Amino acid sequence: MNKKSFTLIEMVLVTTILAVIAVAVAPYITIALDSWVVNKTERNLVFSARLATNRMVREMREIKDTASITTFTSTEFEFMDINDNTINYQQSTSLLLRNFDELTDQLQDPGGLTFTYLDSSGNPTATKNDIRMVRITLVLISGDISIAIESLAKLRNVG
Repeated sequence: MNKKSFTLIEMVLVTTILAVIAVAVAPYITIALDSWVVNKTERNLVFSARLATNRMVREMREIKDTASITTFTSTEFEFMDINDNTINYQQSTSLLLRNFDELTDQLQDPGGLTFTYLDSSGNPTATKNDIRMVRITLVLISGDISIAIESLAKLRNVG
């Protein structure tokens, strides 16, 4: 009889070779998966930060006038827009709040939200009547990954 089959030694040899190949390739697969997770996390942080800053800039451009700015610290900004709506931005722990509604929950705590008030020349100012622009800096964090986004709101109705 002429049966074709594998011997036990051949099976063990093939299994051993496949195991060696798997051990050699596994670190590369792990690195690729880790890179994908980091990249996805960074993209999500950037998306969240851009969404928040775009909204903030859009609303800040609608400030009624400098007299309608009620709070302007490095961590809180409150003003009245052209429709007489009061808008407040501030950080509470890891939350970015707009009128106490959450825009994102991934701010670095502390220091995830910073406002810098600028005059018409782009220099920092502490005088409310001189504010012409507001620089917004957001630092978002997720695990070991953090990103910083900065945006500038030029106030339309002042000056």
